[in-house]
Order: sequence, then C-alpha cells, then structure tokens
Amino acid sequence: MSVVTKVKSGFIYESDFSSLSSQWEVSDLNRIELGNGLLIKGGENTFYMYFNQLTTEKQFVIDVKNAYNPKSEENRGGILVYADENLFIALEEYYDSLKGTAETYPWLRLVRDYNVYSGYWSEDGKQWELVGTHDFGELSPKIGIFLSGKDEDMLIEYIRIFRSPYITIHNPPPRSKIQLVGQDGILKSMICPVHYPKVVFPVSSFGVPFDGRFRWESEDGHYEETEFFRDLWGGDEFKFQISLDLYYKAGEEFKRVETNEEEFLGHVNTFNKEDVYKRKILMKVKNPHHTRFYNVEIGLDKYKDFSDYEKYVGISLDEDGEYGQKIVLGTVEPQSERYFWLELKRAEEVSTGISEVYFSLKIDSNVDL
Repeated sequence: MSVVTKVKSGFIYESDFSSLSSQWEVSDLNRIELGNGLLIKGGENTFYMYFNQLTTEKQFVIDVKNAYNPKSEENRGGILVYADENLFIALEEYYDSLKGTAETYPWLRLVRDYNVYSGYWSEDGKQWELVGTHDFGELSPKIGIFLSGKDEDMLIEYIRIFRSPYITIHNPPPRSKIQLVGQDGILKSMICPVHYPKVVFPVSSFGVPFDGRFRWESEDGHYEETEFFRDLWGGDEFKFQISLDLYYKAGEEFKRVETNEEEFLGHVNTFNKEDVYKRKILMKVKNPHHTRFYNVEIGLDKYKDFSDYEKYVGISLDEDGEYGQKIVLGTVEPQSERYFWLELKRAEEVSTGISEVYFSLKIDSNVDL
C-alpha cells in the first residue's frame, strides 16, 4: 500500500569486518586482523584508519561498537576528525589516572552537521549521552578510527554510517497525523504543521536500521498505512503520496511491481521459445485506500534512456483490443481493483542489436485528501 514514496536513502555503510572495504585508508595493514570484528593491535606509532567517502560528506552519523580496555595514560583510541597534526578532533576512550579506571564505552557516535561535530557514547547503541560539541572549520577532513599506544589492542565489532539521526516525510497534508509504526506498535506520532510541510522523526533510539511503516490519519479520523519497510536508516527521506498499487500476473498469482523493479521492467523481453513473437501480461491496479481515485490514466514512458520502447510495448483495456501508449481507467473506487493488458513484442537481436527492452509505467490520478 502506498502512502509514501522513498526519494532518498540515508544508508552510507555498515560492516562487521568479515572483510575490509577498499573505501578504508589504513596506515598499517600489518596491525589489523579480520574475523570476529576488526582487531587493531597496539604499536609504537599511532594507527589511523580513515573512511574516504566521509571526507566529502557534510552531514552524517558514524556509530562504532568496540571493545577497548586501556590500562595506562599512553593508550587512547576512538573516532578521529583529522586535518593535520595541529588541527583535529578526537572522541577518545582513555585511562583516567585520577579515577584509576578506563573511560571506555561499548558504543561511540560522531555526528557531523556541516562544520559542527557532536560526540556521544552509549551502552546499547540506542540511548545516547552527549559528550560534547565542537565547531571545526576544515571543510574536507579525514574521518575514521585511531589507536595510540603499544600496550592495548582495540576490537571494532561493528560500524554503521548513515546520513542523519532523523527520517523525514515531505509534503504531508497540513494538520494531519503521521505515525511511525514499528513491529511492536507506534514508535512516534507527529502532526504536520500548516506552514512547515514536512515531519521529522528522530530514530536513534529505535536501533538503526529497523523495520517500520508509516500511518497517515486525516483530519476526519480515517487512516491509511504502508506495508512494512525493511531496514529503515536515519537520513531516509520520503514523499507523502497516496497512490495506487500495481501488480502483474506471474503464473497463477499477481506480483506487486515495486519502484524501479528491473526484474519486471528490464527483462520482460526474454522469451523461452524462438517462435513466440509477442506475449500479453495481465496487469492489476489496486486501490487499497478508503478514498476514491479519479481521472486515472496509465501510460508508457522511457526508462534507462531507451527511446525505442514504443516499437515493442503497448497497453490496452482489453486483451484483444487495440494496444497503444496510454489508457484511461477513469475512477477507481475505494478497496477495488481494475485490470488492463500489457503487450510485449520481441526485438530481433540479430538485426537490431537489442537484447533487452526497457520501459516504465506511469500512473496519473487525482485524489481528495
């Protein structure tokens, strides 16, 4: 069910270090071991490990789960923002000689918001305590992990990097309620302001990534909700868009067409039998909402810059009717379904050089919210 459409992903990177990505710049490969996390060995010189993509990212969150137990003041480790030897920020774990204890935490977090950097620690990766905030004028610093001291090793168990501690939904109807719903119930409810057409959900305490869905409640009290999204990340952005669902018949069942589903859009031109010149697929438009859609039109459009799709693809209201580039369904009532047909012609690969035909389906409609 479509209440929102994802327009931007917040995910940047995650790893448990069963392998090491080429995106990391490592000062000494001889001092690391991969396996149950990333083991960084102590040494005479300070060890550095920078994630190169973060140099150009102006907004991000990096969370580091680690095990580290320094026993002297010479041993320090943590997250580093580095411009040069005299210009850096360190979110450190260290030994406090006055207390006689190690100041270490299972989780460290660094949040960059342009020139402002904020450091946090956590016991569980969900509830975070602020360590401090700093302005840092260097526009393109190196950002990653460091370990100083020869006596203690540091184990990095897991790293996740995403764009923001928030999930945003743009352009919901003013004064309507948007809820973020998890597997165990409502996580957060927000009312869309009249003069601020978006809602922003803080998601750090939910354990990123997490499964969730969105529920929209209108001013008159009725609501619609999406199916569950898997692996929601901080920084994900969605556009509020009450829309129809599209399916195609595969065998005896209908399969939903997801956004940018290239299995459907990119490979439908493959035929098992050489003597089959074309085939027809039954399509279904479903209105799962409690509101009426009207002026519904379905058209074919270009995909992946393939401009010759009109030669190979057509749609029709009837299986044996005339196939063209657009059909008009008119009104689709609440909780109802409508059907149409998609015809696919095989490209002659030898003469055209075309092995696959790409196209997209576009649904235009009006709906009263």
